[in-house]
Amino acid sequence: MAAVKRNIAAGDEYDIEDCDVLIFTTIEELEAHALDSHLARVGAKRVEQTPAERLKDLHRWKLPVTADQPDLIVLTRCLGRAGNGFAGIELSHLLHTQHRPRLVVFCGIGGSLDMEKAQLGNVIVSSSVHWRGFDKISGDSISEEMRKKSLEDHPVNGRLQNLISSFIRTNNGLDDSDAPAVGLFPTTKESGFRSSCDKWLKAAAADEDLRDDIADFRVDEYYDRVKPIVRLGKVMSWDFVLNKKSIREGVKKDDKDYFAVEMETGGMSLAVRRAREHFKDDAATEVFAVRGISDLCNKKTDDVFRELAADHAAAFLTGFLKSGYDSGF
Repeated sequence: MAAVKRNIAAGDEYDIEDCDVLIFTTIEELEAHALDSHLARVGAKRVEQTPAERLKDLHRWKLPVTADQPDLIVLTRCLGRAGNGFAGIELSHLLHTQHRPRLVVFCGIGGSLDMEKAQLGNVIVSSSVHWRGFDKISGDSISEEMRKKSLEDHPVNGRLQNLISSFIRTNNGLDDSDAPAVGLFPTTKESGFRSSCDKWLKAAAADEDLRDDIADFRVDEYYDRVKPIVRLGKVMSWDFVLNKKSIREGVKKDDKDYFAVEMETGGMSLAVRRAREHFKDDAATEVFAVRGISDLCNKKTDDVFRELAADHAAAFLTGFLKSGYDSGF
């Protein structure tokens, strides 16, 4: 399932044992907490780390899947900081010194580049990741040119996309009690989520910059909802927090097919490509992003959706690994 292990001169204390899936997050109290909670929800159990795994803050999980298949071995790592550069370096180090997993995923929150395709609370799974160079501090004309520069364009393996699409359809068609991907974040009236949404929507409707963005937003879709709303689509990766409507609209003009924006998977995709080129084994590792939409790439006033977005992203990913994943992609 994993590629052949490379020799590690430093000795066993630097060895990380084989794994099937490696999952990165960035924010400890939000994304990592949601992922841990959902791994436990689908029956995964923490197992003892090697000294190297403790050193690198990697956590090992054993996830039972079906009766006739071996447990899925999952490693998780919270990076603790954002950015394509850092994520790419950390992943590259692991890919070039350790067993290389079949699948690498970034699971967390992201911003919407198209309110029709990716509304607040939706989960976007990347069909492709595009790392774009973008320099927002050098003036509009330079920035416009910078964001057109491609650092990495990574289409997700077609067979893996088919597995993801099939799982999305299956999960949507099941009763909540039977669905493998279900959220843990409470959206009932008693939880306070509705009143927080109402308060935010009222404030946003009074703000000229935000008013158009929320005109067609149906927040009531999330009231008492258990299953995440998931879409497969094109994701842009870059190196700044996008919080300005004019820049967001410029990005949409560059490529109208983008669903979401994030800041880590572009660097991870480049690390995977470099490892493939170095070891000459194209099928060794695949990478994709799972992003819950927590903001509209506008003014950062909608933090009420961050927990929901992180929770639903983790719900989808863990449900997929439990019931929809096949390492033979």
